[in-house]
Amino acid sequence: MKQIDFYILKPGYPKELYQFVCQLVEQIYNQGHRIYINLGYDNEVQYLDTLLWLYSDGSFVPHGILGSADPKLTPVLLGANQAPADATDVLITLAPKAPEFFRQFQRIAEIIDQDPERLRMGRERYSWYRDLGCTLRVHEMTAS
Repeated sequence: MKQIDFYILKPGYPKELYQFVCQLVEQIYNQGHRIYINLGYDNEVQYLDTLLWLYSDGSFVPHGILGSADPKLTPVLLGANQAPADATDVLITLAPKAPEFFRQFQRIAEIIDQDPERLRMGRERYSWYRDLGCTLRVHEMTAS
């Protein structure tokens, strides 16, 4: 069954949500994986697209937006509630609802910060995945 990793950014965690996503994407990309980042809204796609170019001077994560980037040449794709047609093996999702297309990925990462609405929706997604029989792991990200 699918493994879902929930990354919970606890109060006081030094990085904000999108900075954490950039760090996680870079780490997973450097391990040789192809990634699809599913966001809830088009404005989030644009914001994260810009942030991935700017978040760290010493990093480079080749990425593009689903529908405008060539998926065969782009190892990291961003989109808003759309299933990528080409194979990617890791799904990172910040969308309010669990995507129905999650089954096409080998690994799923859910990122949740302390925003009350994100927490509530995250709990709903956790229950939904659990009810489907997925293996769930929770990583509590705290200030060090």
